[in-house]
Amino acid sequence: MPLPAPFFHLPPALLNSLLAAAAGLLALAILSWLWRRRQLRYPYQKRPSLLTAAELRFLRVLEQAVRGRYCIHAQVRLADLLQVRSNTGRGRMAAQNRINSKHVDFVLCEPGSLAIVCAIELDDRSHLLPARQARDAFLEAACRAAGLPLLRFPVQRNYVLKDISRAIDELERRR
Repeated sequence: MPLPAPFFHLPPALLNSLLAAAAGLLALAILSWLWRRRQLRYPYQKRPSLLTAAELRFLRVLEQAVRGRYCIHAQVRLADLLQVRSNTGRGRMAAQNRINSKHVDFVLCEPGSLAIVCAIELDDRSHLLPARQARDAFLEAACRAAGLPLLRFPVQRNYVLKDISRAIDELERRR
């Protein structure tokens, strides 16, 4: 028994065009799927700025206050400022983990050697939350134990240059 003839006939040129269009759509679908898969594998995007508006305002006044005496670094990991003592023993990894994911807002360093002078934290309203207060207490204790001075300033709409300069001058007198 012969095969039934198709109930409609397409000219070969039209059939080729339809097959090419279908192949193109399939290729686009595959590329789109691969792109989305890559996006899920690397779900990152660039932040708009390294600093918040409040931190940037503070940085501008801090630059005036240090008058070139120190290098200013922003958003520095605590693990780049502190290290776990080598004789810590079994708690070494836990101690390292406690500082790995924390950072301070600013760090002042000696210009030539980049020796760490002090860490600076800006305290906004979030520092009133219990979890943040626990983090702040840990930060204070860890810095004190390591001998790293920590200066704290409340977040303000406008910073007073004299207040920041006075705190840095006092820090220099204690060194």
